[in-house]
Amino acid sequence: MFLDDTRSLEDATRLFTEAARSAPGRALPEAERAFSLLLRAAAHKDLYERVPAPERDEEGRAAARLLQQGAAAARQAFAEDKDDVAALRAMAFAEAIAGTADRAVAHADQAERAAPRDAWVLYAKAAAAKANRAHEKAVQGLSEARQIEPRLLRADVDLADISLDRGDPAGARQLLERVLRRNPQHERARRILSLIPPEAGYRPPQGGN
Repeated sequence: MFLDDTRSLEDATRLFTEAARSAPGRALPEAERAFSLLLRAAAHKDLYERVPAPERDEEGRAAARLLQQGAAAARQAFAEDKDDVAALRAMAFAEAIAGTADRAVAHADQAERAAPRDAWVLYAKAAAAKANRAHEKAVQGLSEARQIEPRLLRADVDLADISLDRGDPAGARQLLERVLRRNPQHERARRILSLIPPEAGYRPPQGGN
């Protein structure tokens, strides 16, 4: 899931689906399956809000479908074990994407109390904070998650989103180019980067390495 491109997340979903089938009644594999689906849902939702109108229908449909699947898996994991950290962070993330910010914050806080140094818990907490329009807390959570787990490319992309929303395209570009140097297959980073107007004299990075 750290690579965060579509193929990697689809592969993660398949692996967690197989694990959940092999261990029915266990919260962890179903919760991880939920989280991988929700990462894809959140990416499509973000692109829906940024791309030109002709592209929005496809992004919106994908976001709605994956959110429905991911939220159902998160609820199932939570029903199996309400204290499981992975289930709590999956619930928090699903609620953040759906816009039910208060419940997202509550579940994220509960997960953090159980696992304060878990990078994905901190990421879910940041998503809940963003849904609650607490953008400084979102930045803090994303930055801390990235420090704990430098491979978490999703944190850099979300920080780039916040930079764009704050009117800092140069900062966003720097973060997105960093992501693409580490994973040239990251479609969302490449698409958002393509939407940022180039600066005078700016030359895009050559190649993927």
